[in-house]
Amino acid sequence: AVTLTARKVRISLRALGGARPARVIGRPGNLADDLLEASIDNLYSGEKYALFEMELPEGEEGAQLEAAEVVLEYIDPVTGDTVRKSAPLIFSFTADGAEVEKHQRTDIVSQAALARNAEIREEAVRLADEGKAQEAAQMLGERTKQLRMLAPSVGTAAPQMEKESGYFEDLAESLLSTGGLSNVERKEVLNDAYMQKTQQAPVEVVSGDLPGDKPEDESEEEEKEGEGNASK
Repeated sequence: AVTLTARKVRISLRALGGARPARVIGRPGNLADDLLEASIDNLYSGEKYALFEMELPEGEEGAQLEAAEVVLEYIDPVTGDTVRKSAPLIFSFTADGAEVEKHQRTDIVSQAALARNAEIREEAVRLADEGKAQEAAQMLGERTKQLRMLAPSVGTAAPQMEKESGYFEDLAESLLSTGGLSNVERKEVLNDAYMQKTQQAPVEVVSGDLPGDKPEDESEEEEKEGEGNASK
């Protein structure tokens, strides 16, 4: 069953020490001066995340930098209390590439890549809609190469990166051969982008409505109701 675990979730990152916030990847976010924020209205059981992109200043070998303070706030759905937690974001500088790779969080790297893939999908549809199929295919071809270079460094997520690269390669070939996207292809591409952005399992589009027309919490609520009806 789907369980409501938190309400009015807000994640904020305040940059420190010369670091600069850039953007929230894969979901709506707000950027104001040195502060980045992302919100999730209702959080149900299952992993959800927000990816924040930052620009760091140069640092000397061996130095450490407290680059940001990360704050999580939410309402406990059982007690109604507001919960607030915070933690520093600390980086160490090194010129040793092997040391960087050793401490790399492959789960974060792979999720950031998938969030970027969602943006690539939406951009490909936009270009195809504007009659720029060749430009869209070129962009997809470049992304295919990037994902194949990334795959060896993301551990257990490598097969997913390979699958994504194959998908983009096929989509690029389709655009070049047909000069555009069919209605079915367009819906599938946007559906995949929506699923990646909202971190849900892929679903089949069976109507004329695009999943992007629904708020994230509304679609989650419908899943909850559907499971409840199925259990009766």
